[in-house]
Amino acid sequence: IGHERAIIDEFVSLLAIPNVAANQQDILRNVQHLQRLLAQRNIEAQILQIPNAPAALFAEIRTPGATRTLMFYAHIDGQPVEPSQWQGSKPFTPVLKDRSGRVI
Repeated sequence: IGHERAIIDEFVSLLAIPNVAANQQDILRNVQHLQRLLAQRNIEAQILQIPNAPAALFAEIRTPGATRTLMFYAHIDGQPVEPSQWQGSKPFTPVLKDRSGRVI
């Protein structure tokens, strides 16, 4: 408790980075940002890159004596937005709304 603002701020900073799948530079910027967030938590993460493919991120926390493995997998690549069909704020401008949909 007491870290809510920092958590939201970090999430907003990630969501504000464009992540259109066809733009490999956007994906690399997202991966680098996630790598920095993990480093702040003392988690070493490795950027994986091969030619003509978007970057990926691999990280692990090794725990001596662990008998199970937990894996998280997430996509950070979005689909292009057709500006004429977008409703609300701009696609990479995060907004926080209350339950009624009002921006707060």
